[in-house]
Amino acid sequence: MGILTAALTTFGLPAAAIADAPPITVISATIQTSTPTPVVSNLKAGDVLHIVATANTDDTDEDGDDNGDVQAGTEALLLQVTGQLVVIGDHNVPVDVTIHVGTDGDTLLASMRGFDGDESGDLTVTVDPNTKQRLSQQAKDDMKAQASRLEDTALGFSAIAAVCALGSPGCGAGFGLAQAELLLTAKKLRDLTVDPPDPNFKVVVTPVVHSLPDIQPQAGTSKAEADAFNALLRNTERQIAFATAMRVTMDRAQGAADAGDAVSESKQVAALLQFAGQLAALLDAYPGLFTNLVSAINGAGFPTTTLTPADVLKFEKQVAASGLPADEKQALTQLGLDQATIDALGKRAFVLDTQQVAGTFPAKLADRSLLDAIRATAQALRADIAANTPAPQVPPAQPTGGQGVTTPGFPNTGDGSSSRITARWH
Repeated sequence: MGILTAALTTFGLPAAAIADAPPITVISATIQTSTPTPVVSNLKAGDVLHIVATANTDDTDEDGDDNGDVQAGTEALLLQVTGQLVVIGDHNVPVDVTIHVGTDGDTLLASMRGFDGDESGDLTVTVDPNTKQRLSQQAKDDMKAQASRLEDTALGFSAIAAVCALGSPGCGAGFGLAQAELLLTAKKLRDLTVDPPDPNFKVVVTPVVHSLPDIQPQAGTSKAEADAFNALLRNTERQIAFATAMRVTMDRAQGAADAGDAVSESKQVAALLQFAGQLAALLDAYPGLFTNLVSAINGAGFPTTTLTPADVLKFEKQVAASGLPADEKQALTQLGLDQATIDALGKRAFVLDTQQVAGTFPAKLADRSLLDAIRATAQALRADIAANTPAPQVPPAQPTGGQGVTTPGFPNTGDGSSSRITARWH
């Protein structure tokens, strides 16, 4: 038999009181069984379950064993209520899930498909009638897709760095540094799909950019390569900063909503719109930076190299045994990460689908699926911004000889005042 370890934290209520829980209920559980096990009982039709779930494993290439398909693969975390089944095939990374309950008295069940002793599933389930989705589901889905492609590309950078260690021309420090930053960017995008409340909602966060030193031209690294790597890294670092700020702002907006503080919620949402626009602008430039980098690497004489799934699996086993390479750990520390987060990125790296990472390099570093995923995220962010920004107010007609004054940046109201535009993203 498997083990279910559950910590019920419903604002101090004992487990027996779940049926009469207050409006916001939070339940945490760890699943280690292939048997569907109750996590939340006595649900009501109309309840919305917001779930952060992580399928944990120590096995390499685990994502390739499932790919999220209900019928394919072996190990995955399964969540189900009547008429709905969610399969979580991405491993060692938190996944946001929303389930709408349609039946009174229903129960959320969880299990580990293919459980053989080295897997577990961690769940945090929130039943919160006040929860507001700050990003559209389309934006969240596109961010997850881009994160997956960035992770695959990151592992490709690192695997190519191993080829560089053999003394191939056109090689340099940029490969390992790019892998570190792409893994972190993928994490930040995935973080944006999860938005728990933050009580510090009266303060708007200021984005902080952590930067690595510029790569310098040297033996094995041409000036064109150094310039292309530096341009990619500087853009990536700004993405990390604005994605981090967006996540904090989303959490604080939800904290304000839970507290009934509409003024603070509006302030946080306005900041969220601004940060999202800045992230979208950075994403617009991203495909061209990857394309320019591939051109620079080719121009420096880097040999066309094919990595097979077996080659990638060998590298994943090295990461599983020893963690990320030392230079990448150092880079992540410079970017402000603690050891626990660095270890988590390493655990994510060794479960990636080897079939998706494999390919012909350096061309694979600007793979069309990656570039399309980046463009889709930028487009989804802009759609969210447009959908949640009110149209400018139309001022009334000025009477002849009127003395209305327009405040720069805000529409004239005709009475000497100005009307500020407030966001309605909620």
